[in-house]
Amino acid sequence: MFLLDTGIVLELRKARAEPADAGLAAWAAGLPRHKLFISALTLLEIENAAARLARKDRGAGLVVRDWIDQRVMPAFEGRMLPVDAAVVRRRAQIGRASCRERG
Repeated sequence: MFLLDTGIVLELRKARAEPADAGLAAWAAGLPRHKLFISALTLLEIENAAARLARKDRGAGLVVRDWIDQRVMPAFEGRMLPVDAAVVRRRAQIGRASCRERG
C-alpha cells in the first residue's frame, strides 16, 4: 500500500500532458492501482488549489475541477483514507524528525 501525497498526485497529473519526473512516472506505472491511496487531506489540498486557480484563471480552474471529478475521484474510489487525530499527530512527529535531520 502506498499513500500518495498532494505533490505526488499533482506531479503524476503532469505526466499525461507535459514532462514530469520520469522516475516517479515509471514507479507509479509499475504499481497495481489497487495499491495506491490518497487521504482526504490530499483531496482537500487539491480542491483548494483548484479554487485558487479558478479565482485567477476561470478556464484553468475548470480544467483542474474536471480532472478532480473525472480522474481523481473515480481513480481513488474506495481508496481515499480518512484522517483522524492519531494520523495527524503521527505525521507531525515524522515531520519534526525530518526537519531535525535536514537541519
